[in-house]
Amino acid sequence: MLRDVSAEQQACRGLEQTQRRYQEIFDGTGTALCVLDLSDLHAHLQTLGLCTQDDLAQWLKANPHAHAGLLERLRVSEINRVTERLLGVTSAEEAWQLLIGHGPLRAGGIRQHLISCVLGGQRLLEAEIKINTAQGHMRYLWLVMQLPELIEDYHAVTLSISDVTSRKRIELSLIERENFWSDVVKAIPDTLYVHDIPGKRVMFSNNHLGPQLGYSKTEMRQLGDRLWEKILHPDDQELYGRMRSLQQVVSDGQLLQCQLRWRHRDGSWHWFDIREQALSRDGHGRVSRLIGIAKDVTEQIEASESLRESERRYRQLAESTSNVIFSTNRQLELVYVSPSVEKILGYSTEWIMQHGFFATAANRSQLDSLYELLAQIRHGLTEPALLARLRSELPTQLFMFDCLHANGLKIPTELSMTLMWDECGHFEGLLGIGRDITQQRQATKDLRMAATVFEHSTAAILVTDPAGYIVQVNEAFSRISGYASADALDQLPNLLTSSQVPAEQLHFIFDQLRHSGSWEGEVRLKRKNGGDYPAWVGITAVQDDEGDLVSYVAFFSDISERKASEQRIHRLAYYDPLTLLPNRTLFQDRLHTALQAADRHQQWVVLMFLDLDRFKPINDSLGHAAGDRMLQDVARRLLGCVSEDDTVARMGGDEFTLLLQARSTREGALNRAIHVAELILASLTRAFILEGREFFVTASIGIALSPQDGQELSQLMKNADTAMYHAKDRGKNNFQFYQADMNATALERLELESDLRHALDQNEFVLYYQPQFSGDGKRL
Repeated sequence: MLRDVSAEQQACRGLEQTQRRYQEIFDGTGTALCVLDLSDLHAHLQTLGLCTQDDLAQWLKANPHAHAGLLERLRVSEINRVTERLLGVTSAEEAWQLLIGHGPLRAGGIRQHLISCVLGGQRLLEAEIKINTAQGHMRYLWLVMQLPELIEDYHAVTLSISDVTSRKRIELSLIERENFWSDVVKAIPDTLYVHDIPGKRVMFSNNHLGPQLGYSKTEMRQLGDRLWEKILHPDDQELYGRMRSLQQVVSDGQLLQCQLRWRHRDGSWHWFDIREQALSRDGHGRVSRLIGIAKDVTEQIEASESLRESERRYRQLAESTSNVIFSTNRQLELVYVSPSVEKILGYSTEWIMQHGFFATAANRSQLDSLYELLAQIRHGLTEPALLARLRSELPTQLFMFDCLHANGLKIPTELSMTLMWDECGHFEGLLGIGRDITQQRQATKDLRMAATVFEHSTAAILVTDPAGYIVQVNEAFSRISGYASADALDQLPNLLTSSQVPAEQLHFIFDQLRHSGSWEGEVRLKRKNGGDYPAWVGITAVQDDEGDLVSYVAFFSDISERKASEQRIHRLAYYDPLTLLPNRTLFQDRLHTALQAADRHQQWVVLMFLDLDRFKPINDSLGHAAGDRMLQDVARRLLGCVSEDDTVARMGGDEFTLLLQARSTREGALNRAIHVAELILASLTRAFILEGREFFVTASIGIALSPQDGQELSQLMKNADTAMYHAKDRGKNNFQFYQADMNATALERLELESDLRHALDQNEFVLYYQPQFSGDGKRL
């Protein structure tokens, strides 16, 4: 049979050409594009019963372990070449890892926004994210996604990606520059202002004048825009008026300067030095705005007025200081020595003036550089050019040498020598300040001791520069981490961080360092061989006297043994040592948590109480060791009857409890409870081999459901226990669900037992004799 397939072949060729053109357009566009498959995600959200944003938020919070599964349904099916170059990836899978990943969903994050769009039907999603490519490049990306109108088209949703890194960096740079200049203006200690000439008001100020004069913000608002005029000294009103007149005709670059007095809040008057110049002009060339600085010079004026008093005080200061101060004349002859020399060196001022300061040197060879300086100065006295060069090139000189105290002891001394010049630049002499550096040398010894401690500490210590690069480590660092000093230097400390450390913890540590300057806590670290270990880490930011960051110092120690001990203690506290099952404490904690969760989500919880039948005779006859082996075997069989999400616990003796995973319906909970109970009874039918013989035990199981049989922990456990004893009364080796009348039956039994005890104590029993005859009635 022959059939014309020309039309089919032509259609196939047309389809191939269309696909090829689509691929060329997809790969040839200048925009990075990804194709997302959201169909499975949409179906999964419907399966989970999530309809609103609140439903999604509650589900994410209650199911943190299910985040990864949800994200896996958000697939990247295709990427174009622009995306590959932009993200530094070679496949859609790598793009998914970079854009989506397995990390837990964060509230407000792009991934949650995307899921919310699918959930709420929002058509357009636009967001900015920051990523680090596989090559280590940081990029800021602008994502745009347009959801199709039809859900059937969710299998191919286009996500466009734009690289906005350059724009973002410019924005951040502009913000940083704006903040910088704002901080500069705020940091200026003087009052900086811009004066509006036509409006006769201050249109901008860094608002330092009011605080400098003691006025609060409220008081400044009450004084209004004319604050400066209202608190101006009456005697300065005329000068202020002339200044305002000159402001309108001041030429460019001309500086207006005057001094005015303003009233302090305490009633005193403060002098301010005012300097202004034109900032802008109107269309007629007149000055419209002035920029000026008002500097409080009250102290300077008062200082100049009390110069003589200050000189007297300075002389007293020189004579009372602990340092030795001396000066020479132009010929380098001593003209002044402070009285403190006697306290430091034990010599009188007169003795030093007569014999010279250097006569106290213990070793004259230590003064060679000092003698060389004096020789240069003497030579310069005869050659003005040399002296001028010394002034421009010779800074303050520092010399270290030992002086002999009058009692013969050596005093380590630091001598600072400065050349003094008058207003005309003529050499006037030398100013010297000598001080006892005994304490400084002691501090140096302390530093050596600190270095010794650094090297011999049992804890690992590392020091980084302000940028975070390691500059120094001790021997304990190499011993604990496995990294030699050469391997660690010039590296970032993150080479020590385990991949198990969450990013949130690292961000918290950095925030603590920025705000408080230190942090201490537990972190999982990684050795050079790749092994993880828990460590106790402390980090401190070291600052200099000006508050600038100098370095970071970190210490850490391996706490693996301590953690192991804690785990052993935890196991002893919350697990049965015989069966390794959770004990009563841990079981009740899990039951309490399950009841709370079930109450929030309207779910049903199954609680089962199990007691072994005929266990006591076996335990009494074979001994506790055999009984323990049987209990261990029972525990293993019980675990085999439940899933990993269920809990099996030993409450004590031969009593066990089971907590089954909550179900959304009562029927589901009942069916699950019946299934597990039947599995348990069936598993116990197999023989237990003890000391070479077979033994058989059965179990009585009581089952209670929440909320039907109680929503409180104690009530639910009591009802499950009641149901278990009812199972024993029904012949054992069965399971019974709790019913309300079980409590009534149990109460009647307790009342009967109590009545019998009281009757026995009070002799209320009456004995009746009944004759017994043989079957033929002939014999008594």
